[in-house]
Amino acid sequence: MVPLVRGPIPAVLQEKAATWTAKYLAERQTDPSKRPDHRCYGHEQVRHELRSMSCHKCFYCERGLTVREQEVDHHVEVAERPQDSFSWENLYLSCKPCNQDKKPNTTHPVTSCLDPCAPGVAPDEHLIFIGESIVARDDSPTGQSTIRKYNLDRGDLNSARLKALQELSLAVIAVYKRAHDEGRKVSADERSLIRAFSSSTRPFSLMMRAQLQQLGL
Repeated sequence: MVPLVRGPIPAVLQEKAATWTAKYLAERQTDPSKRPDHRCYGHEQVRHELRSMSCHKCFYCERGLTVREQEVDHHVEVAERPQDSFSWENLYLSCKPCNQDKKPNTTHPVTSCLDPCAPGVAPDEHLIFIGESIVARDDSPTGQSTIRKYNLDRGDLNSARLKALQELSLAVIAVYKRAHDEGRKVSADERSLIRAFSSSTRPFSLMMRAQLQQLGL
């Protein structure tokens, strides 16, 4: 998870969110279990802005996502806050596991967790990595709650993060071997190439930054 800056509200929400919300709340009067229309809150304008915010990554776990894999998540579930079903501030981009398997707000409130869109949020003050494994820094309650709510220590994420670390390791080895074979120091451009793994556009950039810091790069 890394800090994200929420962009301007998409035009379709500016124009239609109030109408969609009123209609949906009225429908819930007769069917409390009714879900909001995903074609509305998941409109392509909404998806486009969310993708731009996170560089096609899940807001929570930073997994890189194809367009087909991306899901629009309600940060606070519809069941608890139906009035925010079409609220721009309540819409996040998520991978399927983070969206569908996250703990409900009633038991793991978002207020106890890191919010990537909150002003001044600093995930690295609460989360660290031991290899590919994510843990709470200094037993941070916020870090622990975040990991539990979104299952950030699940097996599929550990496997994906390990693969990313292996790619970084191979790149570092290749750069230093080339410099050694040519009898020179690693160049600034080569260091920049390695640091690019921690770019906000790359998957798992928080983990990569921590790893590069440990390597002194």
